[in-house]
Amino acid sequence: MEKTGTTIQEVVGAVTRMADLMEEIAAASEEQRIGIAQVNTAIGQMDQVTQQNANLVDQAAGEAQALRDQVILLVQEVLWFRIQAQQPQLTQATASVAHSPALDYDPKPTALA
Repeated sequence: MEKTGTTIQEVVGAVTRMADLMEEIAAASEEQRIGIAQVNTAIGQMDQVTQQNANLVDQAAGEAQALRDQVILLVQEVLWFRIQAQQPQLTQATASVAHSPALDYDPKPTALA
């Protein structure tokens, strides 16, 4: 009987250790579940930030194109004003060349023999 009592105590001890191990496994599983949930949340946030950054890049590209177009228009306007500013000089130069004595030369045609 003594041997039976010892065996029962060993079985009870083994069952107790097994129950403790099961509790530890359950606690570790819960910690893993929480960790995985946190990783999923972080991945979702990173995805949102990535999408926002992609949208900002698209906006910046559009704004850069609009700015480029404005620069082209500005350059055209500046060139127009430069041409207008030089117009009186060009007109004056054209008038002085038009009244040049060299332009008054009218050679008589010669007969070819």
